[in-house]
This record gives sequence, structure tokens and C-alpha cells, in this order.
Amino acid sequence: MKKMLTLIFALFLSIGFLSFANAAPRHSIDFSGKKIINIVLMPYINVSGDESNYVLDSLKSDYTDYFANNGFKVVSKEIAEAAMTTAEYIASDNIIASDEVLQSIAENANADFVIAMEVEEISTSREDEFPKTKLTAKVKLLYKIYNKSENKVYQFRIATTKDNKATLAEVGPKYAVKTALNQALERGNHRLIEIINIK
Repeated sequence: MKKMLTLIFALFLSIGFLSFANAAPRHSIDFSGKKIINIVLMPYINVSGDESNYVLDSLKSDYTDYFANNGFKVVSKEIAEAAMTTAEYIASDNIIASDEVLQSIAENANADFVIAMEVEEISTSREDEFPKTKLTAKVKLLYKIYNKSENKVYQFRIATTKDNKATLAEVGPKYAVKTALNQALERGNHRLIEIINIK
């Protein structure tokens, strides 16, 4: 009889545990108790006209792959694309998403934040002063991030410049452009994380 009561008690405990586990918000809390932040990272829009390999590599590492590589949960491409389709957003139009579109995507993808970014400008200018040449790169990035819990869109712009001095035989845009772009992306990511971490 005592053994039977023990078994029944253990059964009730198991059922109670399963009910609690199913009720817990598993989508937002991991086993360590740390909140999981779900992000939709929209494809960047590049209207600068610069499609150099080193530009695309920097955009991939410091935008497309950045959040997944730094502990955030990025919503899968399939779910994000389905949410963009529902919101009637067409990436190939090369227009950064409106506030209403960002809100719709967050709702349909069950995301806490939606991030969009546009490469507005990548330009270079040069001054020849024999035997040196100064090449200056200028980068402008426009960011938008929607916070679902606040129902608010934050928008900001990052601009950087970088000079590269070299002999006429050595000068080229790669170093200056890549450095200016990486600095802009780093500053942009820092600002995005500040917004995400606002209490």
C-alpha cells in the first residue's frame, strides 16, 4: 500500500512538472534563465553603387552574420521571408522598410526586434601631391530598428571617413573604403545593441 501511494505521488509530481514546463515561456527564456531575444535581420539595401567583393564581405560579416555570431537568436530566413511577403515588402525594390512594414514583420515572425539597414553612400575622393596621393573614403549607413515591446521605431544614421596616404603606385580605394565601412558597421552595431538593451 505504501509503495502504491509513493507511485501515485510520483505520478502527480511528474504531471505537475510537465504542466509547468509547457506553461513556461520557452521561446523567451533559456535554461540559464537568460532572456532569448528574437531578431529579424532584414536584407541590407545597398544603393551606394559599390558592389566590390571587400564591401560585400564586410557587409556579410558585420551585418548579415553579426547578431547570430554574437549570441542573439536570429529568426530563420524562411520565417523572415514569409513575414516580409505578408507585409508586402519587396527587397528587390531597394527601399528601406517603412515603420508599418517593420511592425507587421515583427508580429508575423514573432520577433522582439526587426532591424533594417541601407548603405546610402560609399564614395572616394583623391588629392595628388607628388609623390604622395591622399585618398579619402566616405561611408553613410541608415539604420531602422523596431522594438515590439515599445511599439517604437528607432532610426539613426552613421557616417565615417578614412584617409589613405600612399605613393601614386600604391594608392587604391580598398584600404580606405574597407576601413571606413568597418568603422561605420561597428558603430552601427554598438548603437543597435544599446537600443536592444534599453530596460
